[in-house]
Amino acid sequence: MKILFVSSGNAKTETGLSPIVVAQGESLKEIGIEVHYYGIKGQGIKGYLKAVKPLKNHIQQGGFDLVHVHYSLSAYAVSLARAGKPIVVSLMGSDVLEKGWKKKVTAYFHKNVWSRTIVKSQDMADQSGLKDVIVQPNGVDFNRFCPLNAKDCRAELNWSEKRTHILFGSNPDRFEKNYALFEQARANIESKGSIEVHALVGYSHKEIPTVINAAHITALSSKWEGSPNFIKESMACNTLTVSTLVGDVEWLFGNETKGCFGSSLSPEEYTNALKRALESNSKSEHSEGRQRLEQLELGHLQVARNLESIYAEAIKKNKKD
Repeated sequence: MKILFVSSGNAKTETGLSPIVVAQGESLKEIGIEVHYYGIKGQGIKGYLKAVKPLKNHIQQGGFDLVHVHYSLSAYAVSLARAGKPIVVSLMGSDVLEKGWKKKVTAYFHKNVWSRTIVKSQDMADQSGLKDVIVQPNGVDFNRFCPLNAKDCRAELNWSEKRTHILFGSNPDRFEKNYALFEQARANIESKGSIEVHALVGYSHKEIPTVINAAHITALSSKWEGSPNFIKESMACNTLTVSTLVGDVEWLFGNETKGCFGSSLSPEEYTNALKRALESNSKSEHSEGRQRLEQLELGHLQVARNLESIYAEAIKKNKKD
């Protein structure tokens, strides 16, 4: 099976592709699927429209069995290319919540062009308004994201052992990440500057397991999410984790999973969740998030096998049509 991954090529990475997209492609390679990458360069609608013709040529000349596209704008470009290959589309989060013309375009292509449409959580499926979508969260590489010696990780990052380190799992400037809620909670409970907050900005993908393990607590306070990879990666490292119950976080945390503290968008509730995490940390407790993820079968190779089945069905359907 020869698959082409298509997504935006504008990320600030060595390849220009999102590390999330590449990680999924590499997991498919591990189970024997041939995966190639194509990044769409350029910004806005015009940039994606310019990519249509080169994409069509690349797909037709590459001998691919199927094209797996990530994010809606890239999916529109592949759809317009009409290259005759089955198309599987992963909608990743905020692109499902788009209103206006994008929602209408997505609905049209989902019904008439795409072979399969994947969303990352049941919440996304419900809000998309699309019929027959497949709910498949991204998996976690348990080999990379695993519990490490926290003191060694802090020493590597030059983080003081005299402080309690909380890692905020995104860029605080991103509106949807709702950093103000986290900051309000931190201000409500901090005393004598005992807490040091770090944001997951400026670290390479390779460094992230070290940073997560160095933190006493990881936190996310988003207004919305699909299936946040940061939460799953933190759980895989058994780091105490606080998050608003957006996307599939409530499902990920499950019923009273030790070390996973969920909250609504209420400042009072979020403050209480952060307090509970700090109390657990003071008792040197750890999360049981990794065990929970194993129960949910969210290891990256299991998810890769699920995708392989989705591809096989899409290819079979395309041949019938």
